[in-house]
Amino acid sequence: MAHVMVLVGIAEVFVGIGFALLASVAVIFTFRHVVKLGDMQEKLKANDAASALFHSAGFVALAIVVRPSIDGAFAAFDLLAQSGGWNWANVLSFIGYTLLHISVGLVTGVLVIVVGVWLFDRLTRRVEELEEVEHGNLSAAILLAGVLFLVAWLTSPGLSRVLEGLLPWPDIANTIAVGQ
Repeated sequence: MAHVMVLVGIAEVFVGIGFALLASVAVIFTFRHVVKLGDMQEKLKANDAASALFHSAGFVALAIVVRPSIDGAFAAFDLLAQSGGWNWANVLSFIGYTLLHISVGLVTGVLVIVVGVWLFDRLTRRVEELEEVEHGNLSAAILLAGVLFLVAWLTSPGLSRVLEGLLPWPDIANTIAVGQ
């Protein structure tokens, strides 16, 4: 049984790395094309600390938002592995639900971050924070990073419940019983 969990854990590490790469691309694309912050690589070459900080905050905020969906997916898969209910139908069903669950979490997480920044920008009419970040203002980047973290931490539990309602996991007890 322990060797099965080691293999499952290794698979989960690679799935996590894959989704981390996908999340990074999503943040970079969103900040460049939706938030209009320009090319992150060019800004890094220009030693733009404000842009680097804001992008890093986006990565962390998206991880905070998506983490509960990854935890739930891995926990369900671990339960399947520990039950011995392995068959291709069960495994493919859980992989499909995992991919769908985490993908919806990523898309929703990006939307939550964009809406959070947009709302904050609307609340502070006298300062255009995103424009300030674009011009290298580190103070504006730190402030927006805090906003991203705030929105991520406070919306993550709600997103988790929404995902549980929209994409319920297959009945694990019945799936395991059928697989045995």
